Amino acid sequence: MPTSDGNGDDVTIINQLQNVKGGKIKLEKSDNSKIAILTIDNERIRNAFSGSMMIQLRDAVNELEEWKDGKGVIMIGAGGNFCSGADLNIAKQFNSPEHGEAMCKLMQTTLTRFKRLPLISTAVIEGKALGGGAELTTACDFRLIAKEAEIRFVHVQRGVTPGWGGGSRLVKIVGRRTALKLLAGSTRLTADDALQCGIADNIINSNEIPLHAGVKWLNEITTGPVNSIRGIKQIVAHADDVAISQALQFERSIFTTVWGAPALMESLETKKKY
Repeated sequence: MPTSDGNGDDVTIINQLQNVKGGKIKLEKSDNSKIAILTIDNERIRNAFSGSMMIQLRDAVNELEEWKDGKGVIMIGAGGNFCSGADLNIAKQFNSPEHGEAMCKLMQTTLTRFKRLPLISTAVIEGKALGGGAELTTACDFRLIAKEAEIRFVHVQRGVTPGWGGGSRLVKIVGRRTALKLLAGSTRLTADDALQCGIADNIINSNEIPLHAGVKWLNEITTGPVNSIRGIKQIVAHADDVAISQALQFERSIFTTVWGAPALMESLETKKKY
């Protein structure tokens, strides 16, 4: 039986991935803005994920799960590119079906936990989001794309399929038929294409700094109290995962935590009009 760590991951595989070095995942949390910045940083190979970066991403999600004061998180790549997927050294060193399954499970679990965070998430896409990088964008609630950027699920070009959960999430974002076209056809999406098919929510103007545009986007939809924003995200994430009867029950449980809370009482006292 494989030995598991505190996250339920196979310790042997974790140690092996940890030894495939290169790049880093950086996490900065602001208690003032209530927004965290998660940066994929491996510029030498267009921010491709090394094994150690996969572990660092998991650890960053652990940290975000413990951050009780946040409202949102931005995922962005360093140096003008988003992410080009997995480092090819991983494919060379982890080439058995067992290794593939273990890596797949780690990334699927990490990105599912990221998607379920009580933080509204936005991918800020510059340069290229390829393969696993395109999959990463689908774990975010919103995707902003720079005018000259592109998204492409290139898996079929290498004879593989999505393995980090991006195929399943893409179907929910753009629908079955469009997902099939993008995945099987390895279609290159420009910013305009991405907006038209629904994978992107907005195009970042050329005169804007992409990170600033992402922060502005999040600020505009997270003006409410922390507990309300986090509760709303939990309701939406839960409904995305379960049947409607379970979703309604969960929505009731969240509603009772904010009903009668100080934010509501304050709004009643000030007689806010909307």
